[in-house]
Amino acid sequence: MSKGKCVFCEIVEQTGEGTRIIYEDEQVVAFHDIKPAAPLHLLVIPRVHVGDATDLNKSHTSLVQHMDTVAGNLLDQFQRDRHTARIGFHFPPFITVHHLHLHVLAPVSSMSLFSRFLFPSSAPWFKTVPDVLARIAHH
Repeated sequence: MSKGKCVFCEIVEQTGEGTRIIYEDEQVVAFHDIKPAAPLHLLVIPRVHVGDATDLNKSHTSLVQHMDTVAGNLLDQFQRDRHTARIGFHFPPFITVHHLHLHVLAPVSSMSLFSRFLFPSSAPWFKTVPDVLARIAHH
């Protein structure tokens, strides 16, 4: 990996090693998280580099909505119910890769106590898509 290169950008460009892309379109790429916090733990990332959810503004509304649609479609593909899943974005300081990524975890009932802490239904460090859309609508 070249110095300063974003690991998720490398996945988008398919220059990284070992990551199997399970979905891609013109806007996003999806793959399994390398450190799963649930039996199904996917990441949906934009092809264009956006640092994290704090960098989002109104111009990103359709991107975030599309990421959420893809997350729902992937849950269907993996035969998981959206009502038993957790979908959301981490906010600083709980970010290990500074490239916007939507976590898709299912089922929540199989997550450890620690994972439920890291990926709660709502907290200052983890927000659902509706929470993020409301936040960017007011910025």
